[in-house]
Amino acid sequence: MAIDDVKRFDRAKQEVAEHCLKLFEQLYRHTTLPAEFAITISAQSKEVGKIMESRTSIVIPKPVNYNTMGRLTGKIRGHQVSVINDSEGHFKVTIDGEEPKLSKTLVEEDLGIPVQKKKTGGQAGYPSEPLGRAVWRYLVDRHNDLDRSVDYSDEFVYYERSR
Repeated sequence: MAIDDVKRFDRAKQEVAEHCLKLFEQLYRHTTLPAEFAITISAQSKEVGKIMESRTSIVIPKPVNYNTMGRLTGKIRGHQVSVINDSEGHFKVTIDGEEPKLSKTLVEEDLGIPVQKKKTGGQAGYPSEPLGRAVWRYLVDRHNDLDRSVDYSDEFVYYERSR
């Protein structure tokens, strides 16, 4: 009977992955999320005793909050969206390279981003946050959940606000 080396290798990868998950669970129970993971895998050949090693590292980005100054960029429902936050409550949203006039319909229906609404009072049901902030909040949540398709840049941002 022939030995299927590919099948054996795939099974070995699965076992290594299971052991790595157990190590991550132990790490999670005993510490906070580190800023970087350095992973080293060593393998020793039975035939010649040679040790081969492979390394990689994964950097965990710092969390961003709703008031952090900077730029977030990512795809939302097929649109390339960029939001600049000046940390003073002003947001500049660019969608597919253009600066559209944001509307509740554009944000909620076209982009699928829920806008926080007032719950009581005479304006119940109306947005309680700027529409640009809703887009920023959506991208912040994805970035903080380690969605690698969302890019954060903390470069100094300035833009002229219309008066």
